[in-house]
Amino acid sequence: MEQTTHEKVPENVRSAVSFALNRLAEIREGINRAADLERRVGQAGRYQADAFLNRRREIESARATLAEFRKVAPANGVDPDALIRFLGGEPDMTPSPEAQAWLEDSRGPVIGKMAT
Repeated sequence: MEQTTHEKVPENVRSAVSFALNRLAEIREGINRAADLERRVGQAGRYQADAFLNRRREIESARATLAEFRKVAPANGVDPDALIRFLGGEPDMTPSPEAQAWLEDSRGPVIGKMAT
C-alpha cells in the first residue's frame, strides 16, 4: 500500500508546517476581530492594518516556512498543497481594501475628493 502525502512527511517537518498554518490562522482570527471592532466604532481598516503591522514578522516567518516546504517537498515525492489542505489549509492573509488603504498611508483612507 502506497503512503499518502502526509504519511511521507517527517514528523518534524509536518510539525513546522502545522505550526506555521496555526500561527497564520491565529493572526487571521485577530484581524477578523479587529474588523468586527471597526464596524462597531466606524474606523474601517485601521485596526486591521494595526494587526497586520504588529504581526508582520510572524506572518513573514510563517510564510517563509510554507514557501520552503513548497520548494523542497516535490523533490521528496510530496504534494505540498495536499499536506497543507490536510492540515486545514492556508488562511487568506489578504488585507481588506480598507486595511490596505491604511497600510499604504498611515493617515488612513481618503474619503471624497482631495483638494488640489
